Amino acid sequence: MDPEKAALAAQADYKPQPQRRRISKAIVLAACAFSLWSLSSTDISCVTDLFTSEPVITKARCPQVEGLVPELTNMDKVFESKDFLDLQVARLSGAVQIPSVSFDDLGPVGKDKRWEIFYKFADYLKVTYPRVHAELKLEVVNTHGLLYTWEGSDESLKPTLLMAHQDVVPVPDATVDAWTHPPFSGHFDGQYVWGRGSSDCKNQLTAILTSVEALLEAGFKPNRTVILSSGFDEEISGGEGAGHLAPFLLERYGKDGIAVVVDEGSTFSTVWGKTMALPGVGEKGYTDVHVTVRMPGGHSSIPPDHTSIGVLSELITLIEAHQYPTILDRQSNPYYGLLQCSAAHAPDFPKSLHKLIDTKPSKCGHDKLALEAAKIGGRGIKYLMQVSDSLCFISC
Repeated sequence: MDPEKAALAAQADYKPQPQRRRISKAIVLAACAFSLWSLSSTDISCVTDLFTSEPVITKARCPQVEGLVPELTNMDKVFESKDFLDLQVARLSGAVQIPSVSFDDLGPVGKDKRWEIFYKFADYLKVTYPRVHAELKLEVVNTHGLLYTWEGSDESLKPTLLMAHQDVVPVPDATVDAWTHPPFSGHFDGQYVWGRGSSDCKNQLTAILTSVEALLEAGFKPNRTVILSSGFDEEISGGEGAGHLAPFLLERYGKDGIAVVVDEGSTFSTVWGKTMALPGVGEKGYTDVHVTVRMPGGHSSIPPDHTSIGVLSELITLIEAHQYPTILDRQSNPYYGLLQCSAAHAPDFPKSLHKLIDTKPSKCGHDKLALEAAKIGGRGIKYLMQVSDSLCFISC
């Protein structure tokens, strides 16, 4: 999947259209291995990008380490079997069939009855993953937050934290008929599981639990403690779920007390001929701006030459016509790291990017590397480097 398609796919769960997800054995295997910013204008006087040196990319810029693989007999064969595929399809399908929806207008936990669906979801997980619930310590935080702890043998090692949320976004009644398969059917067509949560992110939750279940069955015992944390209102910013789980963990383990946090984000992708893991190490913030236009009143039969709607339309046009520049921060934007690793390891890395890899933006903000990367990667890559304008709600 190319980067643009990957970015669009990651947003698919928020659209009134079918959601689907390939059952990925790679995700399960990866979970097991845890035992492992368009230029609106450019000043003609601006100089071109400044080279810091000749663009020499070596593997030393992106060193790799030896993989850690559990020494478990026949584990690969188990994950590659049809029986395992059928089992994981059933597990994900069953999870999708439970409409664990978080709504923007939900009242307090324990008072608004719409939260109660999460009791049913927790019961489903208990039945589906019996060994996890028998052998790991389960704590419930703020009624529906699920926190599992798999104690490791070496207390000197900081724990690994794996996270995924239980909730999904609502499905407006008017859009149900537009779905190829009902949004909570969990229908499997032989390739995809269809429904809300099949890609955001009950797939990840079931993959984590499936991995732990399989490792327990194989007799694996971790050296490092493993924590599984699952909130229940991520789609409405997580105030009740992660908002309580995070301080709970902070109090228990202290600041910087977790070795690594693996949460919902990107996945494995073949980038220019090389398969890479693409961890999401940051998230763009956002600002909501409410614009109100006030004009002198009057009767519609004798309107002014320029109405509030016209003024507002001009404002919208101006905003859309003046985009923020596309600039790749070489120090803080992790996409630059991906470009460096790709230049070092990917056989099909574009020559046009290779010759720009060691450039800097010009003093006026003209960034040839960022523009070329956006040209090749499309919008999904462009907006990793550029602030976006999204006009969603304006009042007249």
